[in-house]
Amino acid sequence: MESCTKDTSAPIYPAFRIAALCGGKLDAHGRGILHCPGPLHKRNDRNKSLSVKDGPDHRALLNCFAGCTVTSILNELGLTKRDLFVKGPPLTAAECKEAALRERSRRKWEEAQRLAARRVRDWTHLRDEFGSELAALPDGDGRERELTRLYHFTLDRLRAVEAEQTRLGKQAAK
Repeated sequence: MESCTKDTSAPIYPAFRIAALCGGKLDAHGRGILHCPGPLHKRNDRNKSLSVKDGPDHRALLNCFAGCTVTSILNELGLTKRDLFVKGPPLTAAECKEAALRERSRRKWEEAQRLAARRVRDWTHLRDEFGSELAALPDGDGRERELTRLYHFTLDRLRAVEAEQTRLGKQAAK
């Protein structure tokens, strides 16, 4: 990622780190307009609306022109307000790249876990729906066979999704 700097030993201040996490970069003066990750923006937003600036004391200054709060932007990036300030020696470009990769990986991991949980909820709902419908059918109803097939198919899918979620949980524990 070219968003840190060319020199891998040069220090990286918080504003440059935030720019790297947003997938952009700041100019030589430490300023830039980036895509805002905040909640007021759709995914793949084409308009850059986040102003990021490296302040005089190297703290990161953020302003979203769409109205996202600094806290909501930082939450989306997995950061806190403390991360806006220099603490100890600033990150080098190599550390910045590594941190950005770790952060992207963490976000993808969380999204995979959310999707797996949603699939479990959806299949559980279908299973419950088919089970209720089957229980309410009178004996000898012609739809019983088809509903039973759908119910068992749903159970199989639910077990597969739960197994996937368990596998994800075990990977997270490693």
